[in-house]
Amino acid sequence: MKKIFKTLAVCAVAGTLCAGVAAMAGCAGKTETYTGEYKYDNSYSLGKFYGVKVKVEVKGDKITKVTYEADKADGSYVNVSPTWQANSPVEGSLGAEATKAATDKYLEDTFVGKKVSEIKALKVAVSDSGEPLVLDKDPNKNKQTLDSAYILAGATQTSGRFVLAVQNALNDIHVGEAWGLVHNAGYAGYASVTVKEGAITDVQLSEVCLPSDITIANDDTTIPAEYKVTATVKDHGKDVEKTFYKTVVYSDVTMTYDATKGYVVGDKTMVEYFQDANNVMKYYKAVMGGKVSVVVGKDADNKDVKKNDVMTKAALSKEENGYWAGDKIGEGQLGWKANRDAIVKYVKEKGVDELLKLELKELEGDKYWVDSNNVSTGATWTDQNTTKNNTVSYSQLLVNAYNAKY
Repeated sequence: MKKIFKTLAVCAVAGTLCAGVAAMAGCAGKTETYTGEYKYDNSYSLGKFYGVKVKVEVKGDKITKVTYEADKADGSYVNVSPTWQANSPVEGSLGAEATKAATDKYLEDTFVGKKVSEIKALKVAVSDSGEPLVLDKDPNKNKQTLDSAYILAGATQTSGRFVLAVQNALNDIHVGEAWGLVHNAGYAGYASVTVKEGAITDVQLSEVCLPSDITIANDDTTIPAEYKVTATVKDHGKDVEKTFYKTVVYSDVTMTYDATKGYVVGDKTMVEYFQDANNVMKYYKAVMGGKVSVVVGKDADNKDVKKNDVMTKAALSKEENGYWAGDKIGEGQLGWKANRDAIVKYVKEKGVDELLKLELKELEGDKYWVDSNNVSTGATWTDQNTTKNNTVSYSQLLVNAYNAKY
């Protein structure tokens, strides 16, 4: 499950945990409450999720009650898709209405009275995206490994989400995620922090370039004039003439290039639009999923012709596009990846308490970001803990992710 936990924000703790099964058993006279969550991206709608948040009450070593939060009315976070019809996509599927009606009894019958160790030992087979696999009636095709006693017949995926959410609560696994414009508001940043039993076990930090970093050669005649815009922009302090794709599309967002404002979304400039972390999230996920397109013409039915092989993950992600890497790393510099890896290592070892106190200090002839205990992070890059308009520092982004775990 490690792969899934790297990409999903899960779990919140409402009570003080007794660590481990043995410690739970030691709390025999008191009912403890644990909260957990399991979710993953809705592949059909960026920025929305399939998932469920649960509260699990435990007395001694047994579960006494499981409750859950209702699905969001706007469809942004649901365990049961409101459009799911009975007997679809396969015969025997319950559908939304019947599943919701059966959920309370399912939780009572399935979890109450069970030992904590029994639930923690369950296995749920999931896809690479985190989606529980459906239960196939043909045993030769069935890949779901969850014990059938824990599956609500006709609602395999719903059952899987509940089991995983309950397990996350009992295992005290929490993952927080955060998004924001970083490095002088020039890039979309992402961070996640995973905590298990109070200790940070995984940290992720990454960035993707913005659409304005992908340009068309000024003399390129393959793109019709009405689908590109040439403008004079600042590039490292110099006025440079560049040609941009006029229209960029992903999810339900359309960005249009304005010769004076750059890319705009509605009446907001791109930087203004990305002040909302949810908007950064949607863009970041579109990039990582290869779902950003540019408009290059019209077809016979007067519909937009889109290309999704221009603003690709390989072109936009700093993990892949060679940003400050190879021969772009100057003498005495670390480069992007080494700086990122250094701060990730520091957070894993030291936590987040000192991140917003970091200062750039000279050590042995080089400047490093150092905490108030004079411990070096090993990072030398510019915006680890700086305050700039419209920008989230890397330190703040990581703190935001850590705080989002509950």
